[in-house]
Amino acid sequence: MPIRLRHIASAAALGLVLVFASCDKSPTSPGPPQPGPPATVVRLELVAPTEIAPEESVQLTANAIKSDGSVENVSSTAQWTTTNSPVLTVGSTGLATGKDRGESSVTARFGGRSAGAPIFVLPRGTFRLAGTIRESGFGIAGVAVTVISGVGEGLTTLSGSTGSYVFYGVSGPVQLRAKKEGYFNAVLPLDVTAPRTYDFEMAPERARGDYRGSYALTISAPSCRTSNILGPFPDTARRRVYTANVTQEGPRLTVTLSDADFIVTNGRGNSFVGFVDTTEVIRLSISDAYVFGDEYISGHFDIVERFNDTALVVAGTASVGGTPALLSGTLSGSILIARSSPPPFTSFSSSCYSENHAFEMVRR
Repeated sequence: MPIRLRHIASAAALGLVLVFASCDKSPTSPGPPQPGPPATVVRLELVAPTEIAPEESVQLTANAIKSDGSVENVSSTAQWTTTNSPVLTVGSTGLATGKDRGESSVTARFGGRSAGAPIFVLPRGTFRLAGTIRESGFGIAGVAVTVISGVGEGLTTLSGSTGSYVFYGVSGPVQLRAKKEGYFNAVLPLDVTAPRTYDFEMAPERARGDYRGSYALTISAPSCRTSNILGPFPDTARRRVYTANVTQEGPRLTVTLSDADFIVTNGRGNSFVGFVDTTEVIRLSISDAYVFGDEYISGHFDIVERFNDTALVVAGTASVGGTPALLSGTLSGSILIARSSPPPFTSFSSSCYSENHAFEMVRR
């Protein structure tokens, strides 16, 4: 009998232990810590040199900066692109290789973020030399510029449409020679000990024709490439006729328009400038505005005419030739209809773009 009681007492004690143990697992007891939201990429950082030598390879690094402050090297999983692959290539893991003298921009993309950097490809110890060649403030296109002595001797380039030129790989005392028909040759000594910009003027061999006077200016747009996002271009806007009064100072022309209801804002809206080159071809710059689709991006408009209840805007570059009595050529650019007449003109309802709008000036 005592033995049986001992067994009962032990069982009761075990039951109490089990009851207390189950009471420990109360619903109000704290559970294991829950993980927070995953860290996200807030910024991408690109580590790259400013210069790479031809035939040299350098590993670029893309670092993902995350919302929790951590940094992860994602070079092997980022997407890599370069803007000038004949000069610089970038492999899938960010290994950049210089191919030829020049410059390129490199971009890495990862996690919806991107980062970029410019890289020059230059022989070691040399530099980039760039500048603009002008006459009376206008850039001269088609000037042959050659390094005739010093480090980089033999390099040659043609100036672009704005008169800009660039060399990659010059150093120390050098001489440049600039040549173009109708201009006196220019020989220019300079010292290149760092990346440098050097602008200079060239002198013409002969005087220009006399284009001063009053002209009838006609701009015609018989056909155009109109963006699909804009409305139809009105037929009444396809031919515009103005009186153009031309003044001249050396190769520089100033054209002031009348005989229309112009909207002039901050001195711009009824005039533009031109440049007569030594072959008597005239380049006329009509507005420096940049328009993408139906939206104004930047710059200024030089011809703005009130048109019905809105405004007609002309923007582009005209190239004309002939005699001072009759000048004809083409306008490469756009004739646009603004959505409203009060300036600023930042949105357009229709556009007529062509590289060959007719452009004619007949002296009166």
